[in-house]
Amino acid sequence: MKHIKYLVLILILILGIFLVSCDDKVDDIDPNIYSNIHLNGDEEITIEVKTEYEELGIDLPDEYTYEVFEDVDMNILGKQEISYLIYDEDGKMIKELKRTINVVDTTAPTIMEAKDKTFYLGVGYTINDFLYNYNDNYDNRRDLKVSQTEFMFNELGEQTVEIKITDSSNNTVTFSKVIDVKFDIVRKLKYEYRTTPSIYETQVFTNADTGERTELIRVLLHVYSEYVEGLSYTHSVRYYKRNNSLLGDYAKVEVIYDIYTKDVLPFHYEIWKDGKVVARIVFGGAKYDNDIQVSFPGILMNETEYTVEEMAEEARLYMADVINSFRDYVRDVLHFEVNDFNKLIWYY
Repeated sequence: MKHIKYLVLILILILGIFLVSCDDKVDDIDPNIYSNIHLNGDEEITIEVKTEYEELGIDLPDEYTYEVFEDVDMNILGKQEISYLIYDEDGKMIKELKRTINVVDTTAPTIMEAKDKTFYLGVGYTINDFLYNYNDNYDNRRDLKVSQTEFMFNELGEQTVEIKITDSSNNTVTFSKVIDVKFDIVRKLKYEYRTTPSIYETQVFTNADTGERTELIRVLLHVYSEYVEGLSYTHSVRYYKRNNSLLGDYAKVEVIYDIYTKDVLPFHYEIWKDGKVVARIVFGGAKYDNDIQVSFPGILMNETEYTVEEMAEEARLYMADVINSFRDYVRDVLHFEVNDFNKLIWYY
């Protein structure tokens, strides 16, 4: 029995020694003893991505040393941790401190504006026509969210273009510019038929008195229909459609579309024979509500034996059809807004 008592005492003694040794662990150290050991700076530091991090170290008594375990990558967003192990004068670790580095992106993308240029009605443009370049301090250009990259202007006059570019951290830069949209039918048609240039031919005429050069484009739509643009400064486009005629080899109905009024007025009717125009009459027109009122035509030229009444009667057979087909062409192909109409009212 006495031996058992001795054995118990020995076990208690060993347990006591073990508990005292555990007192050396960091977690069991009284924090008041080492209150003069602390981080220089904050426990959590926020710093911009792709900038330099300067280690601040820790403050501790001269007889102590510390070791830093740091693997901070300033090219990666998010929280990263730094560990500091503190050793006493005997080289025994007595404390561990930690610091959190929060790498963030608060910088918006940068933009460089393109050179000023003129923008035209009905012609397609891209972001490159407004911005020479745009980049971000963190994201690749292809990863940036761009609000709009393609543009088409269908109204004349001043318009505001706004482009927003946002990075993955929701930093946004906004480009805003007021432009004055002009009209040039030559540019419009060249753009519209850019993939099929053989469908149109271009001619340049020079005014003998002023020396002013005017470019005219003729676009073949189908066998019996062709589009011819008028002088660009008139802001109008013309449409000729070939029809059968009892008064000549064939006839052409011409309608004129005005970009500003969005109406197809007035109308011309031509009689062709032996490859040339032998008669041409013009109808006056006015739009009231959704009706077009057509007045009695006047003669521009007539080398035939037919009267203006006879030519006008034949023209009436084709006029509405030509206006409708050209209206659809202007709206669906050239993408201009066109006023609708119910019917033609003949005032003669």
